[in-house]
Amino acid sequence: MIERLYGKIVDIKSDRVTVNCSGVGYQVFVSSYTISEIAKLNKETMIYTFLKVSENEMVLYGFSSEQERDIFIQLGSVSGIGSKSAMSILSTMKPSVVVRAVLEGDFNLLSQSPGIGKKTAQKIILELKDKFTKNNFMFTDQSESQILTTSSKTNVSAAIQALVALGYKQQDASILVSKVLKNGKEEMSTQEIITLALKSRLV
Repeated sequence: MIERLYGKIVDIKSDRVTVNCSGVGYQVFVSSYTISEIAKLNKETMIYTFLKVSENEMVLYGFSSEQERDIFIQLGSVSGIGSKSAMSILSTMKPSVVVRAVLEGDFNLLSQSPGIGKKTAQKIILELKDKFTKNNFMFTDQSESQILTTSSKTNVSAAIQALVALGYKQQDASILVSKVLKNGKEEMSTQEIITLALKSRLV
């Protein structure tokens, strides 16, 4: 089991990063939240990881904190929810918001994630409410409870691809969008993300 990686991020895509650890490049699938928190090129970074092994492949998932990884594992344990759906949820809202939505039974909030309908959201709440206790998953301040509508995979991917079409390298486009997600307002359209990204463009 690969518990964590420590190395330099040498490549950034909209849903993954490559981490160079002592000359070995590990491809790690990450949420938009994790990208906005840790993804900086050529910077030493520690990523908490989870290795998913199936009959046909091995996939390494990465997280900015142990809490996010624990929530990912719990989401993936729900019947009918796989790793991709769990990552989709964490790319739409912050980890603390997932916990709050489960504890408060807010299936409407959970169902805002791509591919998660209301019935699936209700199933998540039913199976995880007893596991998501405040003793195990602590919240931070109120600002941490906002849904990351700006980091919807659709908007993020569209913005990155638009910047690439404008001549930016994939890595640079991802970095610019990550800065916008971290410093921008809570709700932005794809066009707003692109506009702010261009304003903060790399020198």
